[in-house]
Amino acid sequence: MPNEITLSFGLPDGRLDLRAADLDHWAEHLAWCCTIMGIAPGATIGVIDFGTSPIAFLGSALLTPMLEAGLAERLRGRVICLDASRERVALVPSILKQVAFDALCVRAEAVPALITYCREAEQPLDGITIITTFGLERRDPVAAFPRGRRMALAEAGMLMAPECAVCGQMHLRHSHYDQTPDGGAVVARRGGALVALPADMAPDLAPGCPAGPEDWRIAIAGKDAP
Repeated sequence: MPNEITLSFGLPDGRLDLRAADLDHWAEHLAWCCTIMGIAPGATIGVIDFGTSPIAFLGSALLTPMLEAGLAERLRGRVICLDASRERVALVPSILKQVAFDALCVRAEAVPALITYCREAEQPLDGITIITTFGLERRDPVAAFPRGRRMALAEAGMLMAPECAVCGQMHLRHSHYDQTPDGGAVVARRGGALVALPADMAPDLAPGCPAGPEDWRIAIAGKDAP
């Protein structure tokens, strides 16, 4: 049965095994993440990440077998996946001259190269919402953009916590995650490993944000200029 099939994705620190039956559950969550970050329906989104990232393989039903509706289908827009290797990031400025992107979702490690190549090509990023995804274990300074958002991403635990356009904090969606009793870790309700949270990222429940009144929220530090 298709629902019993498990897809396995290689990660830098191990593997992610995800049931095919859960793909659309997480694609809906990714669409929710984009919406809470202020991405409008019909948007054209570029993904500068590796193919094993949920941001990439949940991008469209055209990319992943057994995914019925990915991010593109749910937002009624377009998702164009661009690799995060330095060689591929070097091509992004020329692609930006050809495609009008509303948003770029960029892996944090690729941000410095993106900034460098766009400056060299005199290709501005103004007018594009730049969503920087960053891991919890290694959190390098994240560059600030005129229209920037951030999203915490832990692939092995399917943790995707977007920066809210309303409250400015990252939301841990209450319907998708549970906290351990001590609040030091998070686990997805459907698939994914336990994700330990750094001490300075302890979720807070109150006061609630109107964009997600029941969500846990994580305050994030100020942004560094590129």
